[in-house]
Amino acid sequence: MAESNITLEQSVIDEYKISDGTFRRWKREREKIEEMCSKENTKNRKKRRLLSIEDLDEAVYLWFCGCELFKASDGWLNKWKLRLKIRSIRIAGEKLSADVNAAENDKKTLAQKIKIRQLTKPQIFNFDETPLVFKSLPVKTFVSHEEDHTTGFKINKERYTVGACCNADGSLKLPLLVIDKSAKPRAIQNLSPNNFGVYYKAQKNAWMDSEIFKDWFEKEFVESSAYCR
Repeated sequence: MAESNITLEQSVIDEYKISDGTFRRWKREREKIEEMCSKENTKNRKKRRLLSIEDLDEAVYLWFCGCELFKASDGWLNKWKLRLKIRSIRIAGEKLSADVNAAENDKKTLAQKIKIRQLTKPQIFNFDETPLVFKSLPVKTFVSHEEDHTTGFKINKERYTVGACCNADGSLKLPLLVIDKSAKPRAIQNLSPNNFGVYYKAQKNAWMDSEIFKDWFEKEFVESSAYCR
């Protein structure tokens, strides 16, 4: 009897050109599949085409379900998304805009100044700032076709502002500029934040302002970049 069951299973696998794992999943979800078929209008139901790579389909399904037997690197997942044209987008939020023409003009102006002043790569610096929302949780997730929503949560907007600066050839990387709301953070109240290898400043909103930038430029940048002149 057992041998006949094995023969029957193999015949189904061969007929529908599916993997052993897919067959096992069909058996496991038999009730769901039968219920779905009974609810659908057979006249309007589209043919369910078989995937050309059943093993891949099964592997990704197991990964999605949290199966520890399937492991994939970031590179593998990125290539998989690229093949299937899967992309990640924000669910809500304003569309960002960029002034492309102004950016091109700034590049030309900078190139002219570099040429006129005969600056070398060690003498060319770039500074940029970014918010570090260190308590923020992911705002996107994947759900199965059986789910129509997921549990929401209130976004924690507690943040630092971090500024980074280095020269064009990477030979000089200045300590990070870190801006917090508190001049003496409670977690390290007996220590100076500057002892942690950063240039620390406080501002009521933890934002960059002209006073903080001027202070950083005169006390940190000018002294540190003196040898590059």
